[in-house]
Amino acid sequence: MSGDRAKTIELNDMLRTSFRGGWLQITRNFYDLDARPRGRALYAMTRYSRGDEDSEHDWGVFILAGNS
Repeated sequence: MSGDRAKTIELNDMLRTSFRGGWLQITRNFYDLDARPRGRALYAMTRYSRGDEDSEHDWGVFILAGNS
């Protein structure tokens, strides 16, 4: 793995787990959720660790309360 790719993965993981080092972009539908399920989804995202080996950990999918 190149040093640049490793750094990108490190930065993406830091943003995903701590919301530091960048901007979190969310869709309007997500923003329109009630605060409690929105908070649960954000928490689940911080715990998500199934990054594809071919990716830079810049995307992922998880199911929360029947929604993906």
